[in-house]
Amino acid sequence: ANGLASEGGHICIEPKGRLCGCGGIGHLEAYASATGLEKTAKELMGKELSGKEVFELWQKGDVLADKVFSQTAEYLGRGLATMASLFAPQAFILAGGVSGAGEEFRKRVEKNLNEYIFPSFKGHVKVLISSVSREEGAILGAASLVFSDKE
Repeated sequence: ANGLASEGGHICIEPKGRLCGCGGIGHLEAYASATGLEKTAKELMGKELSGKEVFELWQKGDVLADKVFSQTAEYLGRGLATMASLFAPQAFILAGGVSGAGEEFRKRVEKNLNEYIFPSFKGHVKVLISSVSREEGAILGAASLVFSDKE
């Protein structure tokens, strides 16, 4: 209505949860973004690590890093299940942030999506990872404004 897209990352998944970067409380983005993953790592692993460091530990089989990714995938799956109930999409396409964790993470997100989703949608909504890089996405988004009907 006002030229803005929906902001699925700002649905509340933990009513008394973390402070989101936007100032809201318990938003999906505070849990299922790269920053959220880093906060989860600090909570579970007891030290500040970058998303890349947690990912590298996860690849090496670190049990706590695996728990960080599992918890992040659960939050993301739960949030996507809520959005699926509202929008009935064919798929969610993840880009940037934690989507860089790859196929194993995508599978975990899709598994959690199907645990929380409205029964009629179970097994019908895919989780995919975008082939467009973060840098390309920003450029393509800006370029698309040239073709917009809005003045």
